[in-house]
Amino acid sequence: MNKLRIIIGVMICAAGLLLQSCDKVEAPYKENTQSGGDPVNPEKVMKNAVIFEFTGHMCPNCPAAAEIAHELKGIKKDKLSIVAIHAGVFARKTSSFPQDFNTDLGTKWNSELIVQSYPIGVVNWVEDPSSNTLLSNPSNWGATVQSETAKEADASIKLESEKINDSDIKISAKVKFTKDVTGAHNLLLLVTEDKIIGKQKVDKVTKDDYEFNSVLRASITDGFYGESIHPKSDNPVVNENYDMVKTLKVQDGWVKDNLNVVAVLFKTKDKIADYEILQVKEISLK
Repeated sequence: MNKLRIIIGVMICAAGLLLQSCDKVEAPYKENTQSGGDPVNPEKVMKNAVIFEFTGHMCPNCPAAAEIAHELKGIKKDKLSIVAIHAGVFARKTSSFPQDFNTDLGTKWNSELIVQSYPIGVVNWVEDPSSNTLLSNPSNWGATVQSETAKEADASIKLESEKINDSDIKISAKVKFTKDVTGAHNLLLLVTEDKIIGKQKVDKVTKDDYEFNSVLRASITDGFYGESIHPKSDNPVVNENYDMVKTLKVQDGWVKDNLNVVAVLFKTKDKIADYEILQVKEISLK
């Protein structure tokens, strides 16, 4: 299979559930060089995006989707985060595939979002017009990422890390709402890991030295969709800081220098499918 390449703009190459190879077309837009800001008006806070990529080490088409996500990341830089969620039938631990990347959160989301085919993704919790659900084929990720990152944000997130000891890291998050918004808001803090080497099916072969990146390792907030960042009975106040501090415990088998924390600010509603992502921020713990 030829190396999959991206068409950036209105959409990437149409690929369907089983991805096909396509040729690269130059991006018809210029990238902002300032993360989270507007180069014309630096005071304006722009929206970042996240791709939640549902995948598995026994999914032969998933590496092509990962390539799409990471090529987009190469273009959007720190305006885009990737969370690779290993869940479902292709993520099982077996004698031939002994690594276990499953998480409680990933299993829960995989079930609640009714993921039935892989690879598939959720981009910034935005409904995909071709499916009328949150689930989006990799061929549509580029258009949604471009649309979302062109929007002015309702909030900003600042993340900092501080080593406590060899296994504990303090993660400090500061949320500031930059516009008048109403309702309840949760902050979800996820840990991902890069540069994990293991076995992965790629097309018709199995690679023993495949490099997994952006792998979801854990959530360090309570609940599957984070914790309230302000009292639920009150609307957030514009330009007021809302703080959250958590301790990340580095587990055996994780490489600290390859870890990242991804913060996702949700506006919560009665139905999970109606949640909105207001902002995303990522830091490396290297």
